[in-house]
Parts: sequence; C-alpha cells; structure tokens
Amino acid sequence: MDPKLEPLAAVVLALAARISDHPLLIGGNGPTPATLARAIKNGDDLSDWGKRRTDACQALVERAMKVADEKGIWRDPTAENLATLMMIEGMTDCEHKSKYAFSRVGS
Repeated sequence: MDPKLEPLAAVVLALAARISDHPLLIGGNGPTPATLARAIKNGDDLSDWGKRRTDACQALVERAMKVADEKGIWRDPTAENLATLMMIEGMTDCEHKSKYAFSRVGS
C-alpha cells in the first residue's frame, strides 16, 4: 500500500468497525446473522452488542488519528487527506480527548 494512503485505510477500518459483527469486536459468543435478523424483526434491544464493540472502535479511531498525525496529513492538502480528516471528525466529538486530535494544526 502506498504509505500516503495509510491514514485513509486506518480511518476506513475504524469506521467499518462501528457496524461490524466480527467476533474480534464483539466477542466470540456474538449473535449469528439469523439471531440478529430475528432480534431486529422482533424489535429487540441490540445495544448490548453495540456496547461490546465500543472499546475496540475507540482504539481504532485512536490508531487512525495516530497514523494521520505520524504521516503529517495536516500539511499535505490532497483529496485523500481531506477525506481522512473529515471521517475522523465525524467519528469524534467536541469532548473527544486525544493526544492526536489535530495536534499539528497551526504549528
């Protein structure tokens, strides 16, 4: 992979993890697709599954910000870098505390 695309790949991975039901994110005893389909049809509360992936998703967002910071995308105005920064912004909020969050802007 082109090193300049690593930040974009990291942020896409972090974004995709938010909707994934992969066992690495929600644990080995997660619901099967059939179980999920039934739960959705029945209107069951699925928030427990979402909570189980929270830590992994947060770690992936932190990794995406770290890679973006290390690659210096703040000062390289390309379409890929803009897309990366917009996706990072969409996954964080004003209260997000990160040592990587826009640490190089304005410096």
